Amino acid sequence: MTTFNGYEYNKFGVCTNPDKPYQFGNDHYTYFEIEVSETPNGWSYGYDWHFDCMGGGGPCALDKPNLFPSRSKAIVACAKGIKTSLSFLKAKNPKMEAELDRIIAEESGKRPHLKQYSIFDYLND
Repeated sequence: MTTFNGYEYNKFGVCTNPDKPYQFGNDHYTYFEIEVSETPNGWSYGYDWHFDCMGGGGPCALDKPNLFPSRSKAIVACAKGIKTSLSFLKAKNPKMEAELDRIIAEESGKRPHLKQYSIFDYLND
């Protein structure tokens, strides 16, 4: 078992306690769930989705080939991946796609950069 910043990974490198920042749907036939966890090399995402007798999923893992420098970038990549998968289906779900678009816009938005000041900052002026 490996632990990094509070995230626990089993012997296969799969996160057993990922954050689940976004979920959509309340039944077993139309839903998606986005998961994220931090690894020593970046942020990993996991997902689970189901719609129109199709679905997919994958866990947050230590050894994923695509890790991201921030939590938000991992969430955006995951939402775009789910949206791409849905685009191949004949049936469409506008509410599900609109929610994915909202997540992508929200997580892609500019975030304020905070600076921690010290008592010695006046020396740089």
